[in-house]
Amino acid sequence: MVDQHGDNNGYMILRIPANSLTPGNPLRIKVTGNQANLTSWYMTFKKAVRTGVTMKNSVTLDPVKKWNIKFIQHTHTDIGYTRSQTEILAEYLRYIDYALDNCDATDNYPENAKFRWTCEAAWSVDEYLKCRPASQIGGLMVLVPQHGRQQPPV
Repeated sequence: MVDQHGDNNGYMILRIPANSLTPGNPLRIKVTGNQANLTSWYMTFKKAVRTGVTMKNSVTLDPVKKWNIKFIQHTHTDIGYTRSQTEILAEYLRYIDYALDNCDATDNYPENAKFRWTCEAAWSVDEYLKCRPASQIGGLMVLVPQHGRQQPPV
């Protein structure tokens, strides 16, 4: 930077590797310069480096609030909005397959960490029951609360 007198100024930072320091011993630095007929100049200030915090006002620190955040996967069924029922059916059936796979994958997780899925529309479930093999239908029925294991509300 150049100040109002045309002198160059700025900050210099000297970084010393920690392995070059010995705790409790002073660090001695020697600075040499030469006259180069420039308008720049150099000053060194000797000041003790202190660590810690000094408080001039009283401060009250309240304990940090403990938050309990639940992440819930959500989709919205709006059949016919993006495509017709015949075009979208395969995707909805696949979504239920994926949901069952995720339920199986988290079966050994703690109860509150298990994957859950809500089939928002009966139409896709009804179609699933019509076209999937008995093994997949059985897997679905085990997970439906009134037919299989009871799942607590999330």
